[in-house]
Amino acid sequence: MDNFAHSVKSHSQLTGTATPKEGVKATLPGNSFSIHPNPSNGNSVIVTLGEALSGTDRSVRPTGIGFFDVLGREVYHRNILSGISRIEIPVRDLPEGVYYVQLSSASGSATQRFVKVK
Repeated sequence: MDNFAHSVKSHSQLTGTATPKEGVKATLPGNSFSIHPNPSNGNSVIVTLGEALSGTDRSVRPTGIGFFDVLGREVYHRNILSGISRIEIPVRDLPEGVYYVQLSSASGSATQRFVKVK
């Protein structure tokens, strides 16, 4: 066994330079936005954009927000206008469950978990 483990270690070093594929976007910082209240049993939630996304850099300015169920189906989408830093999202009609909220921009996206309770 020792020979096998030693052999694997000596042959598993990676060298070289990684090049991202075309079309792969960066991930925005995890603190790009917040969702309140979370979990929610109310009619709506407030999504507040972080300071980094409120600036003048068009590549990081959010263009849309989407809610996705655990199967990856988009159940809500809204475009975000320039200059908006706080968005009220209606969640009254969403069934109870876990959702992933994705904020999109030209340079990437950020995702957070949201829970709808009854």
